[in-house]
Amino acid sequence: MTHATPGAERLAALMARGAAFLGSETAILCGAMSWVSERHLVSAISNAGGFGLIAAGAMPPASTIWLTPAGAIEAIKAHGAKLICFAPALALAKKLIRSGVDALVIEGN
Repeated sequence: MTHATPGAERLAALMARGAAFLGSETAILCGAMSWVSERHLVSAISNAGGFGLIAAGAMPPASTIWLTPAGAIEAIKAHGAKLICFAPALALAKKLIRSGVDALVIEGN
């Protein structure tokens, strides 16, 4: 008979919260790695119960968030999608939060 430690119980609660937010079986988020995180990897991660992310860094500029038309965030969220954005700088993170993204992945040095 094993007993869960307080740390294990807290981790389980956080994983459950993350899984509920992502709408996946596990709170595992695929890193958006340019040239690697494409449809095959994202599909495999999603089929295994995680949350796959397609990387846009290697895509043409017209595929990326930087050139999307005004109202794109609202249109994405209107379809029930969670919008998770990457922010390499504080100023961009604040702008994305003001724009209504659901979550941020902070990256950089």
